[in-house]
Amino acid sequence: LNNASKDHNSQLHQMLMNQIASHEQSLKEFNAKTTREEERLHKRELELKEREELLAKKNSNIEHESLKLKQVQLDLEREKELLSKKREEMDEKSKEVESKQNEYQEHVRAFELKKEQFARDEKTIE
Repeated sequence: LNNASKDHNSQLHQMLMNQIASHEQSLKEFNAKTTREEERLHKRELELKEREELLAKKNSNIEHESLKLKQVQLDLEREKELLSKKREEMDEKSKEVESKQNEYQEHVRAFELKKEQFARDEKTIE
């Protein structure tokens, strides 16, 4: 009975030692897998941070370009206003010139009429 009990205890001990070894092996595998997963996640985190920085830089560049475009638009608007004013001034000058030309033509016609009248008067006097 004592031998059977020792044998049974020995088997139980061996079974427990095998289970402990099996659990230790599972734990080692789980720890290794967890470590690999943590490393993969850390690497992914770094990649994402790098992409985030790159996107922030691109966003900053886009904002800068947008401001430059807005400035160009403002400059163009000012140029349009200046051109419009110049056009108005040119139209006014053109009207003034046309008015002066008409005035000149009237003077020329009046002079021609006076010249003709003078010629007729001269013939009448003779």
